[in-house]
Amino acid sequence: MTHELRFWILLLIWGVVLRQLFVAGRTFKRVNSGLGGSVLAIAFASMLFQIPRTELFTTLVVPGGLLLIASLALFEWAAWTIRGLFFSYIFSNDEPQFICTSGPFAYIRHPFYASYFLTQVGVAIMFPSRITALVALSLLAYFWWAAHFEEQKFERSSRSAEHAEYKRRTGRFLPKLAR
Repeated sequence: MTHELRFWILLLIWGVVLRQLFVAGRTFKRVNSGLGGSVLAIAFASMLFQIPRTELFTTLVVPGGLLLIASLALFEWAAWTIRGLFFSYIFSNDEPQFICTSGPFAYIRHPFYASYFLTQVGVAIMFPSRITALVALSLLAYFWWAAHFEEQKFERSSRSAEHAEYKRRTGRFLPKLAR
């Protein structure tokens, strides 16, 4: 039973990660982009190739699996919301033309980064090791930096006043609680 469960969990993880990478590759546009997307792919790859050698904690399959499903749902919702809109790759130096405030963007400013992080946390919960924990923590720092970079772009753009209001209403990675 454990081998069968491990197979299905690994299939779920690979499915979520490959879906995120494939859709991101089709969704985002390259604009003077550096290694931003490559760093994410390398982090996912290091995690994916580490977990087959890591023990699966069967008692943590349900919470980890729920995080993976939540990650994919958030990712798909965000991707569906921005269909046909111009969204650039991570760390691109383009001038923001608009602020998306529908779908998950009505609640959080960076739903894609939040979904990637949920994936990493879900994996780290089910396959706890130094590597999975290090990848998850490193990606949290990476996404924090990327979000800060993007928010700075908006603050320097013609959309700065609109972005300030948007920032006041929404959380970076989690929805703001009503005051």
